[in-house]
Amino acid sequence: MKKCANPAQKARQQQKPSKKPQKQPKSVSNVPPPVIIKWADITTYMVWNDSKEEDMCVFETIGFLIEETDEYYKLCDTAPDIGQVTKYPKGCVIEITKLGRKP
Repeated sequence: MKKCANPAQKARQQQKPSKKPQKQPKSVSNVPPPVIIKWADITTYMVWNDSKEEDMCVFETIGFLIEETDEYYKLCDTAPDIGQVTKYPKGCVIEITKLGRKP
């Protein structure tokens, strides 16, 4: 006796699997340059209770420089552009050091 598939199974069998375009990873040559950005953060203190004035807090962050404008530097912590992205206002940036990369 011949076994018959139900209509839903038959329809699924006839459908072609959808192929979503795969995002191609960037080659090392296309990955943005790694940098260390040295930047100063905003500092606050209380004046009404005789607190002493605090120095600026200075930090260093490593990332991939994915954009630079007249106003900011944009870094991503994971290449190619898939991780956490942070914009650093140029007025807060003290120094940027480009890092080398092995071929």
